[in-house]
Amino acid sequence: MLKRRKILLVVFWLISTTFSLTMALSLLSPAAKELEGLALRRELPLRVALPMTYGRHPLTDAHKALRPKGLRRLTADDVSSPLKRAAVACLYVGLDCLDEAHDLVAGDSGEGTDAAYVHAVLHRREGPLIGELGLTGYQNARYWFGILGNTHPAFQRLPREIEAMAAVPPEALPLRRGPWDPDLFVALCERAVRANDANLLAFCRAVQQREWEILYAHLIAKMGGGENAKGPQ
Repeated sequence: MLKRRKILLVVFWLISTTFSLTMALSLLSPAAKELEGLALRRELPLRVALPMTYGRHPLTDAHKALRPKGLRRLTADDVSSPLKRAAVACLYVGLDCLDEAHDLVAGDSGEGTDAAYVHAVLHRREGPLIGELGLTGYQNARYWFGILGNTHPAFQRLPREIEAMAAVPPEALPLRRGPWDPDLFVALCERAVRANDANLLAFCRAVQQREWEILYAHLIAKMGGGENAKGPQ
């Protein structure tokens, strides 16, 4: 009986989430919907190829060559709320457009909201490159994960995602047991890139992909169902 009730709750959540996603997508601008179509078809590399510019100078031709053709750059003035800015920034992260993402979330990240999560992820993908304040992307990622705290709903999902993976490197087993440790995952990404460890690189890419998908779905669900929208625990 309890099992049937849980199944019914999950089914209800899936139906309501689908409705929420549809409603939320209608709130995105046509430009943001175009970004979504591009990002959802793409697998994220573990780190970007070029340093961020942080608005100190225009994007170089090399930067532009790595971006989807005709990509529009949305600014904070184009997106009406912190939640929508975080969602659009998440899409930019999915397209390796870290400068565009940073512009959207930098002003909203200080309160430890979803913007701080997107901010941390984009710096983690900046990797060993030197960025803000002379720090590497990994160092900046740890800072913003510290601002975010340890209660984000995505953190409840990620250990279960790893539990379902066929192969988990020994050094990543604490992530499978939970609770989710974003600093440990940053360290694993850093180690994988530095050592060019094929197995660890593949693992970190797979986890990063699911994390991005979970985070974006969370943001869209909140847009459609209110600030407290949650999936089944």
